[in-house]
Amino acid sequence: MFNRHKYPFVRLLIPFGMGIWIGLNRLFSIELFTLSQLAFSFVLLAIVSAIWLKSYRWRWFFGLTISLSLIFGGMLIVKLQNPLSNPQHLSHQSLSPESQFIARIIEPPQIRELTVKATLELISVKNQDSLKPLSGKFLAYFQRTESMPALAYGDIIAFDKKPEKLQEPSNPGQFDYGDYLANKHIFHQIYLRSDNWFKTGFSKRNPVYSLAFNMRDFLLQRMRENKLAGDEFGVAAAILLGYDESLPAYLRKGYVAAGAMHVLCVSGLHVGIVYLIFSFLLGFLKRQGWQSSLKTILLLGIVWFYALLTGLSPSIQRASLMISFVLIGQLTNRKGFAVNSIAASAFFLLFIRPENLLEIGFQLSYAAVLGIILLQRPIASAIYVKNKYLSRVWDVTAVALAAQLATTPFVLYYFHQFPTYFWLSNLFLVPLSFIIIVCGMGLLMLSFLPLVSGFLGKILSALIFMMNWIIRWIEGLPGSVIQGLYVNAAEFALLLVIVMLLVMLVSTKKLRLIFLLLSLGIVLFASFAWRRYEQTNSTKLVIYDLQKHSVVDFIHGRGHILMTDSITLADDFVKGFHLEGHWVESGLITNPAYFEPYIKSFSTDYLRKRENLISFDGKLLALWQDDGGCDDSLSYRIQIDWMLVSGRKSEKLEKLLNCYDPSLLILDGSVPRYYVKAWKEAALEAGVELYHTSEQGAFIYERQRDFLNRK
Repeated sequence: MFNRHKYPFVRLLIPFGMGIWIGLNRLFSIELFTLSQLAFSFVLLAIVSAIWLKSYRWRWFFGLTISLSLIFGGMLIVKLQNPLSNPQHLSHQSLSPESQFIARIIEPPQIRELTVKATLELISVKNQDSLKPLSGKFLAYFQRTESMPALAYGDIIAFDKKPEKLQEPSNPGQFDYGDYLANKHIFHQIYLRSDNWFKTGFSKRNPVYSLAFNMRDFLLQRMRENKLAGDEFGVAAAILLGYDESLPAYLRKGYVAAGAMHVLCVSGLHVGIVYLIFSFLLGFLKRQGWQSSLKTILLLGIVWFYALLTGLSPSIQRASLMISFVLIGQLTNRKGFAVNSIAASAFFLLFIRPENLLEIGFQLSYAAVLGIILLQRPIASAIYVKNKYLSRVWDVTAVALAAQLATTPFVLYYFHQFPTYFWLSNLFLVPLSFIIIVCGMGLLMLSFLPLVSGFLGKILSALIFMMNWIIRWIEGLPGSVIQGLYVNAAEFALLLVIVMLLVMLVSTKKLRLIFLLLSLGIVLFASFAWRRYEQTNSTKLVIYDLQKHSVVDFIHGRGHILMTDSITLADDFVKGFHLEGHWVESGLITNPAYFEPYIKSFSTDYLRKRENLISFDGKLLALWQDDGGCDDSLSYRIQIDWMLVSGRKSEKLEKLLNCYDPSLLILDGSVPRYYVKAWKEAALEAGVELYHTSEQGAFIYERQRDFLNRK
């Protein structure tokens, strides 16, 4: 049974996390000074109630005031750490086109085929002869040339182009990259040609970060020198050092499909192994007195340096904090409870960086470890296995089941898929990854011994080759991934409550929780059924906004047909980033049929195309062609609902209006910008309404069909 007195940080974390969530989602607009007053006032009330209201019947007042102070405190921390609160932030400045900027590279640059990507932090801006401070982080893409000077962490550069604000997604269901970067306090981006910038020759480096980055580069080079290359190097770099820039996309996809992506993420297992290795190496220090304190300090420093070396991911931060609590507890002869330690680590991480709450990695990491702690033992004890070897297999499977059950709501909400064989991949990969990590750590620590490190490199390469083969085999099994499992925010919340009730049921054995579980399950399935009904009875036309591509989606119920070309459909990035999110959200298949825009005729039971005219749901869409697509000698104009202009079509609105009478002229994202201006000016002069997807987002026409009169 849950004893709340044993878990003080759980009781503190809930209202504190609630306040952070309210602040991050901007549910209430409260000024900084007012928030400070509210938080301070409730802290004072809590202190006064603890001193003066000692009667048992007033115990609730102290809890209420503490909770309210934590809620307002969470909102206050979000406000204080929001860079947009700084009046010197780039977002609040009106700068002239002649402005010159100075910024510092704050992370190691990533070299790509055509560009070098880096994260920069602004230092100052020069307008005419005045230099004033400027703040704000932004992404920079440097044009990659042979004469380009090398860029490194800490370099200070000057450039003459203002960073542009990140745009909101222009297509329905599209991944919100701007929101993802905003969570990292990045609100702008820029593309710099070789003549837009230069190195100042100065640099400013944090010595600890610089040491970590240099050490990581050194260890990566040692891995390359010790027989690791290709896929094996990419996986080894990700597993051991958290460096995933060399990991091929197809291999990453395979690990996701096998439900084993956590193997590639540096996590608590890695921190635990580092701790055990160095605890053994420092075993000569005595367990009492100053030597015990020295050992604890050294281990804390090693654990956190490894966390810094691997990029300080949420899972690494959690594991490092938990081991830190264990070490400090051993030093002070205090024992803690695992759940309380987890809550304490989450509390401190959110206090330092409240945006962690919205990080997918943060949520998955804590959900997985809580699932293992709370559910693994009940699942394992549900089936008694007499054979000791099979019993160990079942224990590993129970761990995978517990972690997967706890993380399933997050996986469905964020990734819309479910890895069917997660239990099988974990059965093989958990012990194999343990051996790989131990072997890899040995390679990194003994890299100064050529014979030993060379031998370990060969073993490590063979082990990773075996692991990759297992991943590809599992990915190739029938039904390895169930895709298209969309859940909205309300359903996600319901799933979380259901999982928490399951945890309470197995821990308290209170049968009345079963009725509540069944009730919530009925509500959840009713939501699924209603959304399916709406999808089945809807008709929609979507003209997506894609640069250099033209895609029109004709949706009828849960079926759809695209008008596009084979090159666009073969582009995995275009499909995955821009299109598939909407398809999954609408319950559509992700490999639809398509027809080319210039095919003369095409027809289905709900769509018909003849020449450049398309009839769909009683509406008429015309495709503008350079030759007009019609005989302009006709004595009448064809009335159409939409005229679509796509590709490199120069402005010929006068000729178009001789043939057609459109209600709306639509320019999609494939029309070059230097043509768009002419089209807009001509439309304004002719009094024709114009819609440009690059400025207004994807064009969407939608109609809900009558249930009694469906066609």
